[in-house]
Amino acid sequence: MRRLGLSSRTGIPACVSALLAAVVVPAALLAQPVTREGSRWVQTITGTTPAAARLRVNTQGPVHLEANAAREITYTAKLSVQAPNEGEARRLLTRFSLRVVSTGALVVLAAPGGPVTANLSIKAPRLNGATITTLEGDVEANGVDGPLDLSSEAGELKCDRIRGDGNLSTGGGDIRVGQVGGELRCATAGGRITVRKVGGEAVLQTAGGYIEVIDAGAGVRADTGGGPSTSPAPPVSWQPAPGAARSLSAKRVAW
Repeated sequence: MRRLGLSSRTGIPACVSALLAAVVVPAALLAQPVTREGSRWVQTITGTTPAAARLRVNTQGPVHLEANAAREITYTAKLSVQAPNEGEARRLLTRFSLRVVSTGALVVLAAPGGPVTANLSIKAPRLNGATITTLEGDVEANGVDGPLDLSSEAGELKCDRIRGDGNLSTGGGDIRVGQVGGELRCATAGGRITVRKVGGEAVLQTAGGYIEVIDAGAGVRADTGGGPSTSPAPPVSWQPAPGAARSLSAKRVAW
């Protein structure tokens, strides 16, 4: 690995150099066991990185994040790949290995892409914000003390105990929200949206499914293009918090 150094001619202060990203590849990756599960080869990697204020995850596969649950950021990644034999599986798993990038205030977990999928489980201390993006798979995040952004091209999204704003978007799947302290934005190309409690304004969109909001501290704008609901719940339902302004707009409302 090439060593990075700072030239004395640049005059870059030490406090800035401390923010330079450090890329960490899990140690002794080749020594990790690889087992066969059905038609795929599987390798499990665990690791720990120092706490940071913010977390970003880029992956291909499901993710589960629990904040305010550990002193450091700990992760378990179950990597899987289709390959004709163990040797080829190890080659692919090494090529598309998990990486951790830290800049002090921000930790980035970049899980494999390409032929390798990852099932990520993460525990973290207090987080001021978190962003999770996956190409496929369900995403769940709980306990974040700031804004939360969740995005999946195909999968269910869930969150709870979020003190900041929430922004959740999926290309297909239900969205289930427990409690969000700030504003909330939810969009799904096909699925239900259920919200237990939101402190600020909620903007909710689904191309197919019903929308249900139990408690909203401000206005609710809901848009459902799924046609008449065939479920017991109406296409859109909302029970405003005491004293909240009644503000609800939707293509179809039964309420």
